[in-house]
Amino acid sequence: MHIVQALYWLRDSLKNDDLMTQEIKTKLIRLLQDPNQGSQICEDLQAGLHTVPLWMRVWIQGSALNLLIYTKSLSRIHID
Repeated sequence: MHIVQALYWLRDSLKNDDLMTQEIKTKLIRLLQDPNQGSQICEDLQAGLHTVPLWMRVWIQGSALNLLIYTKSLSRIHID
């Protein structure tokens, strides 16, 4: 979970700087929307969300990232 590692390293920036936080969210959303790896990353985050630190879970769930992760993981479900 490279995303989780990166967010952990950026924890202080996420707390203190609204502009930096928005830039991080924008870049992360762009990464999650990547046609080559976005769905896999979303699935990984969705599956492991319960294992990340509470502050990170709150940050992810309190943003558009949560909706993007959820909808990406739903789009991979095949209904016959």
